[in-house]
Amino acid sequence: MENKYPKLSLQDMVKYNHLSSNDVLELKEIVDALNKIAEENPEYIDYLNKRYPKNDPRLAELNWKMDQMISASDEYIETHFPENQKLFKKLQQSIKRNIKLTDPKTFKNVADVIPFRNLLSVDYVNNNEKPKRKLKLQSRNKKTAARFLKKPKLKTKSESIDEKIQQLDIDMKKTQRGD
Repeated sequence: MENKYPKLSLQDMVKYNHLSSNDVLELKEIVDALNKIAEENPEYIDYLNKRYPKNDPRLAELNWKMDQMISASDEYIETHFPENQKLFKKLQQSIKRNIKLTDPKTFKNVADVIPFRNLLSVDYVNNNEKPKRKLKLQSRNKKTAARFLKKPKLKTKSESIDEKIQQLDIDMKKTQRGD
């Protein structure tokens, strides 16, 4: 297959950038690598032409910086937050088990489905689905949260009058001691 893209040259790259001699050597290696990629993957070159347009160097530079940042963040995530292999294997086993259980081939012949009308019929339920033993009902107060939220018992009139009399007696004793 013939390559329809022109090869990059080092002079094209150097004329747009102010580089030192070490940077020029690095750039030469990059240009050679890019030319090799262009020969092997022409569809990748189409992507690069769209991603880094020649007529808009600022957009190309911004896209390059963004790609570098994304690759750095991916590398950071991989190094600092490795995949939990034990949990991943457990999850895979769970998924396989669920697939196996929900596979239509594993279902055996199921009894006929009970129509809704029969479920509403008390006679049908009495004839076919009698409970084997009677269930005991437990006291509801033992299990509900309402037992913790009891309202205070209101005092009767005679209790409130007795309380007021006691308070008055205490106050009188205090005033007598003070004399």
